[in-house]
Amino acid sequence: MTPVLSWRRFLIASGWFVALAGGLGLLSDRVVIGWTDAGALQRVEKTLIAEVQAIDSSLSDTARVLAFQEDIRRGLLKGTLEERLLFDVVRSIVELEAEPGLSVTIYGADGVPRAWSGRPGEVVLSPGFIEGAGFADVAAAGIRLVRIESIRDTSVDPAVESERLGVVVVERVLAPSTTVMAPGPGFLFPTAIGPAVIATVSGSVLPEGEGSHRFDVPDARGRLLLRAAIDVEDINGTRARWRTRAVALVFTLLGLVVLAAGARVLVGGGNSDYHRSFPLAASATAVAGACFWLGARPGLYGISALSADVYESVLWPRIVRTPVDLILAATFFAVLVALVAVAVNRRRLGERPARLASDRTVVLVSRYGGRMCFIGLLLIGQQAVLRDTVDGAAVDLLHTALQPFDSARFLLQVALVLWSAATMWAVGALVGGVYSRLPVGFQRKYAAVITLTWFIPLVVVVGAGWASFWPSLLITCMGLALGLRWRRLVTWFRHTDPLARMAAILAAVLFPTLPLYVALGELSHEARRGLIEEDYAVQISDHTEVLREQVLARTQVQVDAIADLVDIAVPLRSNTEGELDTDRAFSIWRRTALAESRLSSAVELYGPDGSLNSRFALNLSDYGVPASRLAGSGCEWGEVFGHVAPFGSKERRLLHAERGLCQRTPDGVLSPVGAVVVHVAQLDYESLPFISSRSPYAELFQGVDRAPLAGEPGHAVELVIYGWGLQPTFMSGRTAWGIDEDLFERIYATRSGFWTRLSKDSTSYDVLVTNDRSGIYVLGYPIHTGFDHLLHLSEISISVILVFALILAFVLGAGFLVPSLRSIPAAREVRARFALKLQLWFVGVATVPVVVVALLIQGYFADQLRADVEAGAARTAAVARSFIEESVVLQRPEGQEIPPFTDDLLIRISQVVGQGVNIFDGPRLVSTSERDLYASGLLPTRTPDMVYRAIALDQLSSFVGEDTIGSRRYQLAAAPVRAGGREVILTVPLVSRQQEIEGQIDELSRRVLGFALFFVSAVGYIGWVIARSIANPVRRLTRGTSRVARGEFRELVSSSRSELLERRVMDRSADELEILESDFNKMAGELDAQRRQLERTHRLEAWTEMARQVAHEIKNPLTPVQLNAEHLLRVHNDRGSPLSPVLQGCVEAILRQVRILRQIASEFSSYSSSPVADRVTTSLLDVVQEVIEPYRAGLEGRIRIDIASPRDLPEVNLDRVLMRRAVTNIVENALHAMPGEGSLFVSVLRQDLELELVIADTGAGLEPDVLSRIFEPYFSTKVSGTGLGMAIAKRNVDLNGGKIAVASQRGKGTVVTMTFPIGNVAPKNVENP
Repeated sequence: MTPVLSWRRFLIASGWFVALAGGLGLLSDRVVIGWTDAGALQRVEKTLIAEVQAIDSSLSDTARVLAFQEDIRRGLLKGTLEERLLFDVVRSIVELEAEPGLSVTIYGADGVPRAWSGRPGEVVLSPGFIEGAGFADVAAAGIRLVRIESIRDTSVDPAVESERLGVVVVERVLAPSTTVMAPGPGFLFPTAIGPAVIATVSGSVLPEGEGSHRFDVPDARGRLLLRAAIDVEDINGTRARWRTRAVALVFTLLGLVVLAAGARVLVGGGNSDYHRSFPLAASATAVAGACFWLGARPGLYGISALSADVYESVLWPRIVRTPVDLILAATFFAVLVALVAVAVNRRRLGERPARLASDRTVVLVSRYGGRMCFIGLLLIGQQAVLRDTVDGAAVDLLHTALQPFDSARFLLQVALVLWSAATMWAVGALVGGVYSRLPVGFQRKYAAVITLTWFIPLVVVVGAGWASFWPSLLITCMGLALGLRWRRLVTWFRHTDPLARMAAILAAVLFPTLPLYVALGELSHEARRGLIEEDYAVQISDHTEVLREQVLARTQVQVDAIADLVDIAVPLRSNTEGELDTDRAFSIWRRTALAESRLSSAVELYGPDGSLNSRFALNLSDYGVPASRLAGSGCEWGEVFGHVAPFGSKERRLLHAERGLCQRTPDGVLSPVGAVVVHVAQLDYESLPFISSRSPYAELFQGVDRAPLAGEPGHAVELVIYGWGLQPTFMSGRTAWGIDEDLFERIYATRSGFWTRLSKDSTSYDVLVTNDRSGIYVLGYPIHTGFDHLLHLSEISISVILVFALILAFVLGAGFLVPSLRSIPAAREVRARFALKLQLWFVGVATVPVVVVALLIQGYFADQLRADVEAGAARTAAVARSFIEESVVLQRPEGQEIPPFTDDLLIRISQVVGQGVNIFDGPRLVSTSERDLYASGLLPTRTPDMVYRAIALDQLSSFVGEDTIGSRRYQLAAAPVRAGGREVILTVPLVSRQQEIEGQIDELSRRVLGFALFFVSAVGYIGWVIARSIANPVRRLTRGTSRVARGEFRELVSSSRSELLERRVMDRSADELEILESDFNKMAGELDAQRRQLERTHRLEAWTEMARQVAHEIKNPLTPVQLNAEHLLRVHNDRGSPLSPVLQGCVEAILRQVRILRQIASEFSSYSSSPVADRVTTSLLDVVQEVIEPYRAGLEGRIRIDIASPRDLPEVNLDRVLMRRAVTNIVENALHAMPGEGSLFVSVLRQDLELELVIADTGAGLEPDVLSRIFEPYFSTKVSGTGLGMAIAKRNVDLNGGKIAVASQRGKGTVVTMTFPIGNVAPKNVENP
């Protein structure tokens, strides 16, 4: 297939593929969403109803299965004796269903939960509930679908209605609640077309509007379950996203096609074609990058790699919008540098320019200066890209751990590695390009000076402050080392095996990670200090003012904006049971900035008589505060003031704001009906956005401002606040730094902040120390050790190796689809090389035990850490239990019965243990230190099933397990408590220790991985050395056998010995031994070829002998015949009586045939003579002209003869006679092939150390089968030919030490090429090179 046809097919197939993908993408939104908005709305309605009914049916089936379980009935009949059986059955059913958000509860006939699983809500069973009916309800976890089924005693008469033993309640969350902030109407239920808003029948009001489609969601029996609504704008948004993704897919596929075309151009172009292939490949790369850029729109697929919130360039925000854009830019830069380097190298190999002479100083200096300026620009660009990436990234680029995996951070790190590598390559190419042109003597004489001059750009850019010193120095040194060895490395790269090439490419990418990591360390250190100084320290100093002027002021505005504020604050009926309501105060609190910022705060509602009737508080218990009455205020907010409230033995500073609530009487007069009071803790440092909360319930209040997670800037920053007595008053970590006298004197002497270095827990920290009249504030972050730096470098290297492996796997995988890629050289090398296999075996044998041991060590220490944490959690629960039991005994007056478990008591205990404390009696919550959270419905009041099983059923003395709230996992410690004749369950949630253990386990895993990687690398190097030592003798033997196979031997192996060796080699073949076998087989083939050549020589000798005899037998009778015929003509001519025309014609025909026979005999004689070449120094052009010139006169006007040759051709050693005969035979054949008009082109040119003689004609040409036999003796296509002309020509050329080749195409002519070695003869008028 011609190249034009191949390209045409490629472009047509690619165009059809891209067009088909684009068409399907654009059509898919109509097929999936709907052709019209009305159709899309109906599809959403049908989809949602079908999904809800399927869930409802599944819940119904589960409830029915449980209701008819014999074990369930037996457990309910036997009471508490079979509770374990009930729990086992419920858990098995939940595990079997394996549906997310599924919860099951078995209620007894008395309405008390007997067994449960999951996080169920509370269901109030009214006497007249419809059996088997489903309904929707809103619980702490979100909106849920509930199914209830009665459990009846089937042992009685079926005709009589059996007794109800209990009920099964199966529920599943349809739409979870994501925050305690005031949600919009209903909950979001995702569908493939768009999000629908669902609400209970009697719940929230659905959104209304012109584009809102509202509908009812019934169950399978037609009973109403939910109400739902979807907005047309949401559907249009989904349709727009589909179309955008289709267009992005088209651009992505187009980019792949252009990239493949560029690769074809680059691979197809040779060294002499670089001037055309290089710009085409560079243009294809640029166009492909632009297509990928258009296809990678921010936020298109909802992944962090395409999120502008994670990264957006500060300098070029419209170009580099996401991490994908940065990786595209880095890839384009690296490919461009590689293409330029390859083009320069191909130009050097193709043209082989002479080295710069001493008189070209101006050119040398200008070239030197230009490349130095370019190196300086590269260093400045490297620094600019790194700083821009660090400033624009919302992730910590020094967080190199792969777990948890973040695609955005991973791409940013790989992009920076690629950019750094390309910078180093560019520096090396610039240095190598100039250095390779310098005269060798100049290089050796001024090597040190030349090397030092390349550091001038480094000095300039660092001195001007445009780049950092150490990263720029490392880049310059690496690039200089690459440039000074440029020619050797390029030569080695061109001649080495494919595996070594891949290893070299990987090393060229890995080495620049060192300067990159140094630069990232400096920039991240600077950015972290700036974050602490300009953000965190300011937040601490302005904390009270922000609370007063922003949070509290915004809260007041938000409270005023509540339309039904009076209706919420003033109850319709008074609370006669004496219990304080939390729902109404919570409904106000959740709509304010207090919930957004998770501040320690409280909202109180007072009635017209000034009595407190509703209160909700977060981390602001009313413990120790007597019930208060509001004296009254006006109808507007009063002045905000601070006050001190007692909290046990401590005092608490609060900000207080209150507003009276008024209603107009029929007379139009504003009458007070109640009041709203807001309390905010003044010194609530735990609510600062960069401080991780110790409470697991903080997940319920996560808003925009949350503590930085691992891998984000600001993570691991700790805050310690000291009083002027140097006692810590607040610690975000577990311990505080020690302040010695010298540091205290420095703090006391200045009010401005300063940086210093402190240590705690064997870890050094960089800390910022500030102070004011209230205390001393210390903010710090840990400093990485040397091992940490090595670990980070190894993790970055692993990321690069993973990307390299993925690319290699993609190429290998493409071989299964593209036949031309199936025989990749690298894959053949892996299969063929014994040394490589030996090295891989060494690495494998060493790696497997190392990995196993590393996993065992990691698992052991992780188990130890978990055991320590669990033991600590159990001790915390034991302390709380002891405190409760002793407090009950100590506080009980004689003869007086007081409640043993009160919220006030648990609040006191929570202050002691530093965590929340809960008491459960059976399945329900009795008392808690977080009453407001449970009372408001944010937390379920059911005892966790795992805790109940462990403490109540298994009778364990303590239990430590894991629970979740939202996405946060935390440890839950539990213990039984006996007091007042009752046995209850105590639970203590511990989130800080859970976070600590997870961090320690992650760090342990990273360190073990680092050690394992180091050990594997060391073993790999040792294995490489050992493999080389083992394989080198075999390799030398292989080279020896290769020489024998080429005929370079003195003794031949006998046939039987050869067969024995071949049999042994085949029996023991492996890797290099396979090569040895191949070489022996080659040797056998060479011997066989020599045998065939010998047979051919014998045949030719036989032909030669036959030709000699034929020539002799023909010549003997021809002589008298020719003499007699000539005598007859002479006699008649002498007499003056010519012969008759008939006789004259016969005689002339006889003479003509005699001449033909003599020519044939002469050719036979010449072929059989086996002449010896008498070579003398002569001009090949003169020999050609001697043969050609006699033909000119006879062929003029019919055949055009052109001779092209330069004048300064060297002479060669030739036998002029044999050479003239060879050229004559070739010219004769050419003229015979042109019976009419035509052209004969003859050229003599120099090709390196040879002269090339080319004779071309425009005749009929030869068929391929004829061409293959052209040098065969006695083979001819002419009727009158002997078939010896080309055979004689080849023999004569061979005798003159030359080579002959024939190329021909039917209808276009024939080209005969002869080459002759020049030897040591110098050309005329040309000096020896």
